Amino acid sequence: RVAKFCPQSIVEDECPLSCDACPTKEPSSTLSTTSPSSELSTTVPSSVPSNESSTSPSNQPTTNTSSEPSLTPSSDGIVCKDSDTFTFDTISNGKVVKRRCSWLTAKPSSEAFRVAKFCPLTSAGSVIQDECPFSCNACP
Repeated sequence: RVAKFCPQSIVEDECPLSCDACPTKEPSSTLSTTSPSSELSTTVPSSVPSNESSTSPSNQPTTNTSSEPSLTPSSDGIVCKDSDTFTFDTISNGKVVKRRCSWLTAKPSSEAFRVAKFCPLTSAGSVIQDECPFSCNACP
């Protein structure tokens, strides 16, 4: 690939490290290039450690562990999951049927309709999406 693409001046200009076309001077920590559509700034590893402080985050891993993995990525330790005990009523064939949060997404062909219809409703004094945030796609 190098032999095929690097001779094209734009490739060699945009990818000097890959094309072995870096200047002979000491490499800098940041390589700025200009492309026709925008200006790009690409960080290239240096062979010498820098004495400058980094502006990127450097949070250390926490020692806190959770009892179980969360279902979705969350922020600030908030786990997004549906209530284990909440139920709400629906009418099916003229009869009242108690449903759990998992019913909302149990049938893929009905999921979008059920979520749109039931999640905004209130049942037993609670908004369904507040009790079923995972199933209702309402996680913080």
